[in-house]
Amino acid sequence: PTAEEIVAKLKEVEASTEDAHAVLVIDIQGQGMDENLTVEVWEKKPDKFRAEVLESSDPDYAGAVTVADGQQVWMYQPSKNEVVVGEVGSDEPSSPREMIREVDEVIQRALDTSEVNLAGEEDVAGRKTYKLELTPTDAEDALLPAGSKATLWVDQEDWFVLQAEISGDLLGNGLMSVQSFELNTGLDDGLFHFDIPEGAQVTDMEDKRPKPITLDEARARAGFPLLLPGHLPEGVTLIDVL
Repeated sequence: PTAEEIVAKLKEVEASTEDAHAVLVIDIQGQGMDENLTVEVWEKKPDKFRAEVLESSDPDYAGAVTVADGQQVWMYQPSKNEVVVGEVGSDEPSSPREMIREVDEVIQRALDTSEVNLAGEEDVAGRKTYKLELTPTDAEDALLPAGSKATLWVDQEDWFVLQAEISGDLLGNGLMSVQSFELNTGLDDGLFHFDIPEGAQVTDMEDKRPKPITLDEARARAGFPLLLPGHLPEGVTLIDVL
């Protein structure tokens, strides 16, 4: 098949997949992050999600569980014995769920705004894949900056991304690989409910969100010299400090 046919098949299968269960390895370096996670994930359309961290380079994520039932989300950190509870939304605190969602969005946007070429066929995790190479274009909404590259390995039988790698000076380096997977098995809705462990501290997500403060308050709280621009164009106004 051509690269265009592979991308079309990817989107067709994504649209027809009702639920999925997989074990993912995510490795991200750059933009202030250095994370390596092995996560077991269950997802059911339209908006149910569960992620359990099996291994993590960050002690805060070790054993963490994130569950969303479509309306409410629970984020449990055993290291702090804390459960953050709130409504599902785009401004959730950082969690394995958010990290996986961002990786997926990067893949989708890169496919839509990059030049895609078929670079051959390779075996990944014992499965045959088509290797797609994505390079930046001059489009205004292009995701990949100049000098970066993304590579996707698409499973030839089930037509989904089995492995994705992104590299570049601005983006850093990111790798996601699928260790095992099941599609459309009819996941039980009970998977997407979380029972708060006895004795765990329960925190409302609102308390985790950044709060507006003044510049003077920010200076006092920072614990380091707060750097400000020495010159601003005329008419520029400070809107907010969080």
